[in-house]
Amino acid sequence: MLNKDNITSLEEKASANANANSNVLNITTSRKRESILVTGGAGFIGSNIAKALLSRGKKVIVLDVFNQETTTFDEKQANISTLRKTVQEYNDGSGSCFLKAEMFLITGDIRDRHLIEEIIASPFYNITSVIHAAALVDEQRSFSCSNEYLDVNIKGTNVLLEVLGKSNKIIRVIIASSSSVYSETKDKHLKINEVSPKKPISPYGASKVAMESLAYCYSHLYQMQIFIIRIASCYGYRGRSDMMIRRLMENIEKGEPTYRRFNGEETRTWIYINDVVDCFIKALYFGRFDIEDNDLNPVHFYSLSLCEDFNIGAKEGAITLNNVIAKIENVMSKKANIIDIVDERKTEAKYTGILDYSKANILLGWEPKYTLEQGLQEMKSNYESEKHQS
Repeated sequence: MLNKDNITSLEEKASANANANSNVLNITTSRKRESILVTGGAGFIGSNIAKALLSRGKKVIVLDVFNQETTTFDEKQANISTLRKTVQEYNDGSGSCFLKAEMFLITGDIRDRHLIEEIIASPFYNITSVIHAAALVDEQRSFSCSNEYLDVNIKGTNVLLEVLGKSNKIIRVIIASSSSVYSETKDKHLKINEVSPKKPISPYGASKVAMESLAYCYSHLYQMQIFIIRIASCYGYRGRSDMMIRRLMENIEKGEPTYRRFNGEETRTWIYINDVVDCFIKALYFGRFDIEDNDLNPVHFYSLSLCEDFNIGAKEGAITLNNVIAKIENVMSKKANIIDIVDERKTEAKYTGILDYSKANILLGWEPKYTLEQGLQEMKSNYESEKHQS
């Protein structure tokens, strides 16, 4: 639980002992300005969004339960270390006594209503915007642990949105959803837009559909603006261990087998993490005229409804697994040891269609900047740099 003492006491205790018996693990010097809560902020997508905000001198509250579903505890700790380093680098180079990057880390579960209420009610944190990236995300695991996925993703989102709505202080909520809400397609060239039918083929996808439904419900009930960002298959440096791109790169690097179904003709739309982060930042600051970052606040001549959904994909559209493997081989300068698998399990979609991102482009001014090969090159460079530093 958070300390219920007054603001000064909380600040003094956290500053005096970051390892005290409190959920506050790291704290800089708060100026009681508005902050952004990032749920799942120690995970892959959440930590990258938090880093982008901190690198702009923002005040960020990171909430994470530190489970190890797809990201190990050590990897999450490494992500938090990166956030702390970002705070230090920004503050050392800003030369400002009035605007500092601030990062507060809270260990906790989004299903814990009392904890969420304390965090949102705290004038010390002064949260006015939320990035909701906390979820169980391993689609294949969701078949064997469906109750857990429905409980965390649906109940947790319900608790969070209800508390946020009742607080009557939240300017905007951005929810991380997934292209898994859509059904698999018979035609690999079929374009999927925001009004396409949502017929998921996994419990994970179903939980994301339910999360989106709750967003529509609470945006209406509390007149709270919520944006839903549906992310295609994401990849990048420090990506989750279950992500196909990471597994393929690691297998090819080590000379281990690369397993292939559907003769490698299955398709996915791959989006680089930096493009995902860019869309979240644009959505978070859309139409805000009270911020100094001009690049976060493009001039628009229209308004958006209380609850809007956006697909985000890639310029290349959906590409085959064979094409992905060829690009990784080219980047790694090594050939894959491919082993074909005959059983084509029903838990995997063969074709996912092409995720149409024109709405995000027109309304948010967002478009992907990275091709798959560019993203792979950057991943390789980051991992090589990490090896040299260790």
